[in-house]
Amino acid sequence: MSTGGAGRGPQRGLGALGQRAYGPDPAACGSPKIAELAAYWQSKCRDGRLPQRADLDPAEIVALLPYLLLTDIEHAPFRIRYRLVGTAIAEASRRDFTGLYLDEMQFDTPLERQAFERGYRLLVESRAPVYGRMVWLASSDLPVVYDSAIFPLLGPTGQVDKAVAIEDHARPIAEIADRLPARPVRRQG
Repeated sequence: MSTGGAGRGPQRGLGALGQRAYGPDPAACGSPKIAELAAYWQSKCRDGRLPQRADLDPAEIVALLPYLLLTDIEHAPFRIRYRLVGTAIAEASRRDFTGLYLDEMQFDTPLERQAFERGYRLLVESRAPVYGRMVWLASSDLPVVYDSAIFPLLGPTGQVDKAVAIEDHARPIAEIADRLPARPVRRQG
């Protein structure tokens, strides 16, 4: 657990795993939901080409929809916009950040934002899915652990300009919802 310095209590935010959360190894996640999305995404890859957003049909993955995020990836400058945030993710994070950019969002520590940005950068550079286990220290005695994966989607120019991501929490949020702190959506200032 990190501390906030002299006279300050524990900081909330991502634990040590957050700094290097995403990588190319699917074994980083033990989630059946992530395995299901990975198989679905792979089925949409044709002739060695990554799928486009139009290749995904929500009706084919209804059970996964609450756990999904759709993102737009801008390249100059590099920014991530959350086009759609699934209901389970909004509940777990205690905020609905649909329509916001990653750099507009309020996080408990800079490590949180950096972990997500690094994951998306790796996704774009590798043109391959990235997987990770995230640890959010919601309070000094409440680590929230979840598996996460991001899958690239091609735009019309052949560049990765969208992604579909999934989060699967190890512990049902309903069990701990009353102990999770409220989180502001937008950064202040």
